[in-house]
Amino acid sequence: MSGDMANMADKLEEMESEIENLHIENDTLCLRLQNQQPEKCTACQAPKSCTWEKQEKSNRWWKTGCGNTWMLDDWSTPITDGIIFCPVCGGTVTVKLQS
Repeated sequence: MSGDMANMADKLEEMESEIENLHIENDTLCLRLQNQQPEKCTACQAPKSCTWEKQEKSNRWWKTGCGNTWMLDDWSTPITDGIIFCPVCGGTVTVKLQS
């Protein structure tokens, strides 16, 4: 089991690195687009992250940082459902833990 956890940790680290590289590539492309056609550069305005928080008294409803609401299966999270990017704003999904 510990081997599986180590593999998962390695894959997560790879994915985080790939996401960072994609952000850098996106920023570079946005700068090019801003210089050439600034009116078309809507991707540059997308947030870097979108924080999702489970709504109180619900196991299914999540409030997004960009002001939307999503319903997931009972007891699942954006992470367990494989949601990496917000489908609305395109930001990288982060989950706010409840205290």
